[in-house]
Amino acid sequence: LKYDAHQVDVQYEVGDHVIFWRPNRENKLGLFWSGPYVITQKFSPVSYEIAELENMENTRKVSIQHILRVSDQLKPVNADLRDPRNYSANDAWGAQFEYGKFVAFLRPRAGRKWLREIHIAEVYEPYCADGNWISLHSYVDLGANDEAHCNDLTKPLATRRLRPEYRTLGGPSFTSKLKRTSCSGPVILDLKPEDMEILATGFDLTYDGRIPAKVVAEIREAHDAFLKRRT
Repeated sequence: LKYDAHQVDVQYEVGDHVIFWRPNRENKLGLFWSGPYVITQKFSPVSYEIAELENMENTRKVSIQHILRVSDQLKPVNADLRDPRNYSANDAWGAQFEYGKFVAFLRPRAGRKWLREIHIAEVYEPYCADGNWISLHSYVDLGANDEAHCNDLTKPLATRRLRPEYRTLGGPSFTSKLKRTSCSGPVILDLKPEDMEILATGFDLTYDGRIPAKVVAEIREAHDAFLKRRT
C-alpha cells in the first residue's frame, strides 16, 4: 500500500467499480478491504471520490493508493442465471437410472480422504422420486492402489444406496471433474463408451481434477468384460 502518489501509471475513470482499503486511523481493530464502490468524480490522477453502490449519497474522497479496481470475475453473480439442476433433484434426470443399467461411482475410502475408489455397479432398485434414492450392486473395485478385483466381475462387492441431487459443473467430460480431494458423496456416471456423462451427488465442486486415462480404460474394459459374461 506504499503507493507513490506521483506515479500515475495506474488510473481510474468515473464509473469504475473499486474496493477501498480503510486507513489505520479509522479501523484500528479490523483492517480490511470493503466495497465495491463506484467512482463518481475524478479530482486528479491520484485523487477520487467514491460512493456506495446501494447508497450513492454516501461519498468520500480517497487516494489512489487506497483503491483497487474490481475484476469482472469478482462482481456478484445473478443466481437466477445458474442451472437449477446444480442445486436440486431432477426427476427426469434421475429417471434414466433404470433397473439393470450399469453405472460407475466414485467415493472416498473411509478414513483415507486422499484415496478414491471407482466402482462399477448395476441398478437393482431404480430411481424413486419420493426419496430420490437409487440402489446399486457394486461389481468391481478400481481403487488407485487396489486393482486386484478388476477381473472379479461376477460377485457383488457391496450394495450402495445413492441419492442423486446434483449435476457436476463444467460440462459432461468424464475426465474433467470426477477425481476430487474433497468428496462428501459418491459420483455417479453413465457408462457409455462414446460419451461418459457425469452425474453427481453432493460434493465439493471447487476442486478441478482429472482421472488418469488408465483408469478410464480399466472402467471400459471391466464394463465390456462383464457384459460378455452376462451373455
